[in-house]
Amino acid sequence: MEKSDNRKEKVIPGDELAVIEEYESGKGTHIIDGQIRASIFGKTKFDNKNKSVEVESLENSSVLPQAGDKVEGRLENDKALRIIKINGKISFGSLVGLMAKTKMPNWGTNDYIRASVVSLTNGLIHVMIKNNNEDEGVIRSTCNSCGDRVVKVQKGVKCVSCGYFKYKTLASDFQE
Repeated sequence: MEKSDNRKEKVIPGDELAVIEEYESGKGTHIIDGQIRASIFGKTKFDNKNKSVEVESLENSSVLPQAGDKVEGRLENDKALRIIKINGKISFGSLVGLMAKTKMPNWGTNDYIRASVVSLTNGLIHVMIKNNNEDEGVIRSTCNSCGDRVVKVQKGVKCVSCGYFKYKTLASDFQE
């Protein structure tokens, strides 16, 4: 495999590598709108003879989560999940998942949650807490009012200091 001088040697997820008219998508890549993009952190390998491109994983690198994968992370707001773990393994990337809309989100900013990836669409990681899965939901939380410690009560959490109660979908391994 040859390396062209005008191509990036090291790439991160989302970097454009080529277009589908020039090359075929190989290992460590995916296609979005006719562009071949990196799915993982790594080094590019262009095979000019077979007209294919792939990304070889670097040690301690992160992979983009795929539909069905479990992710854990901290909510930055009601829609953005900063992904810290993918399938239980620490993600060294700076990935953000978009929380699927629900009628009434029952989580709060800075909650640490576990959710499922439902799709990778338009370059976005879409995640959702599935109600039928006890493994998913809030794992750790603090009071939305005063920021102190909360304990599990009924179908939510209650602050030990100010008594603020909030309904939340709690994971089976919720940590008080």
